[in-house]
Amino acid sequence: VWGIGTVVYWLEKVGAMEKINRGRETKISLMAFIAKAFSTALRQYPKINSHYFEENPFEYVQYRDHNLTIAIDSVHGLAVPNIKACQEKSIREISEEITRLRRLANEGLLGSADLMEGTVSISNVGSIGGTYVAQGFFYPK
Repeated sequence: VWGIGTVVYWLEKVGAMEKINRGRETKISLMAFIAKAFSTALRQYPKINSHYFEENPFEYVQYRDHNLTIAIDSVHGLAVPNIKACQEKSIREISEEITRLRRLANEGLLGSADLMEGTVSISNVGSIGGTYVAQGFFYPK
């Protein structure tokens, strides 16, 4: 079975990212591939994109949109905006949205619309040189 780690390894091994981005003004990030893969997996496992109620553990709301919350290490500190309706975006559109969110985070201009209504989070372990990740779930996910 191929996991995200295996795909990332081979994309880097064969230099796929350099080939994909050669001659393009706007580069497609590896995180965009990971976000799209995760969003695609949510179609098969939609309960991951849900809010469970503490009072009644058998009740939950399953969200239609995949609003993927990502961590961005900005000059102002850590920001956690989200990519809205990721399931409807292409890999290029996701990459452009990540670039937009990173730019706004570095300028200190992220708005509440960028920061609210996340439905599920993914980790970007490699952006600061990490190699391992332990996923944390935050209320109300």
